[in-house]
Amino acid sequence: MISNDEIYITMTNYLKEKRIYLEKSYFSGIIKALGMILQENEGFNYSCELCSLLYHTDGTKDGHLDDKILKKHVREILKKLKY
Repeated sequence: MISNDEIYITMTNYLKEKRIYLEKSYFSGIIKALGMILQENEGFNYSCELCSLLYHTDGTKDGHLDDKILKKHVREILKKLKY
């Protein structure tokens, strides 16, 4: 099983490498979705869509995270984790 530390380190390295700056809610949502997929064996779509509803932002009309953005980053980080 992949540890929380490994998920966090891989994610922060990915963000630094791509020079991506996320607001806190996206950062938290992505970490949670990765944990659900890698540690709780939940499905990719289910995890991303649930986390997009659980975390909030001022950047969308409905106040929820944009699941397309969330899925994009989760997918790329999973590749880095070789999942």
